Amino acid sequence: MSEDALSALLVREHRELDALFGAYLAALGSPGAAERLADFDRRFRSHAEVEETRAFAPLASAGSLSPAAESALRLEHVQIRELCSISASRYGAGRPEEARALAGNLARRIASHQEREESLLCPLLDSGLGPEPAALLRAKISTG
Repeated sequence: MSEDALSALLVREHRELDALFGAYLAALGSPGAAERLADFDRRFRSHAEVEETRAFAPLASAGSLSPAAESALRLEHVQIRELCSISASRYGAGRPEEARALAGNLARRIASHQEREESLLCPLLDSGLGPEPAALLRAKISTG
């Protein structure tokens, strides 16, 4: 996989998300935890929106991504967003211990989702997108 391949760009984004989530985990129990979670959540939501509109949709339209796989990947995005929202609401309610209790579940969901995307989606990105959808995805990934 070359550095400028779409799959490499997606993997790089996943590592950037990992770093943001790691900063959140490192901040658990400190006053900055809610802010670190918000940083991750904002970046994840942007990342997921780009994937759903610029990768999943064109790959599904081209028949490269099955409806079942597309639904599963979208559902995982929803689950991660929901866990972030629940955690943020716990911080907002002054119950950080409840947010901390969700951190392991959130970490497992993120890791599982990224593994699935990197094994299923990455090969399709490099071979299953036409030139125009690939250029649109590349532009969105590059600008966040």
